[in-house]
Amino acid sequence: MNSIFLFFLSFIFFCCSDSLTNYYEIELDKEFNLRVGESAVISGYGVCIKFDSVAEDSRCPSELVCIWAGNAKSVFELKNSSGKHQTIYLNTHLEPKQIEFSKLTFYLKELNPYPQKLEFIEQSDYVAKLVVKKKEN
Repeated sequence: MNSIFLFFLSFIFFCCSDSLTNYYEIELDKEFNLRVGESAVISGYGVCIKFDSVAEDSRCPSELVCIWAGNAKSVFELKNSSGKHQTIYLNTHLEPKQIEFSKLTFYLKELNPYPQKLEFIEQSDYVAKLVVKKKEN
């Protein structure tokens, strides 16, 4: 029993060492939110996802009429218990909106807040709505 507990603690430290106080345990097929800097561990899969930043946000502000809806590109760090690490980019309107990693598929469902006219969004204000599913064969 103690060895299982120690393994779980070491995995959390490995996955979320830079944000131990800001990690969540999530389940497959359930939407969840992450703020920039927060991490989540996928229950039973030994995989951790961290919302690193928003690399670009060219979405059309809600009060304006634009020719193109624009796009927001979010940066995530993925790690698994065997040490595999990958930086991924998920988009709101362009591809990829999903990516496969370690037998799982990660989907970006939404990025908030949505831009308003003449308003600058701080990195710390961004919240990504995600869902993780078992990879389809």
